[in-house]
Amino acid sequence: MENEWTMPEWMEPYREHFTNTGGNSVEDLMNDDSTLFNNEVMAMLSACASSQAALLTRLHEAGMLPADAEAAVVRAALDTLRGWAWATREGDDVSLAGLVSENNVWLCLTGDGDVDAGYMTEGPCGPGAYAEEMAAMKVLSRHGLLDDVGALNKALEG
Repeated sequence: MENEWTMPEWMEPYREHFTNTGGNSVEDLMNDDSTLFNNEVMAMLSACASSQAALLTRLHEAGMLPADAEAAVVRAALDTLRGWAWATREGDDVSLAGLVSENNVWLCLTGDGDVDAGYMTEGPCGPGAYAEEMAAMKVLSRHGLLDDVGALNKALEG
């Protein structure tokens, strides 16, 4: 492909907020030439990525995206997790730390930096459940905001 699309630097803070990618990278979807006739699923995923990139581009060109996009992403993550609190849980040969909601949903970082979600008493959540909250926790982790538990809980309260 001669003119491959690459994500502009100003768009990078929004990368993890692209939805409906089917696990594909935004670049792969933007450069995919599938059609409804040869690969309906990839064509739809590509259309979703393209429309999201186009919207961000229009907002950027109109000066409507915040100057400090990373700060805006962190604020959005905190807003998503408003009401959750950091907690530590001791169990059978395991000590977990993570965020707990009022309805006992538990978000916990895994060893590879991903996030698992589950109910404290009933086991894992269903596929796709709490995806937005899990993505928000990854943002907080990436920015080191899970390191200061007191400040985190205060930010999540207010």
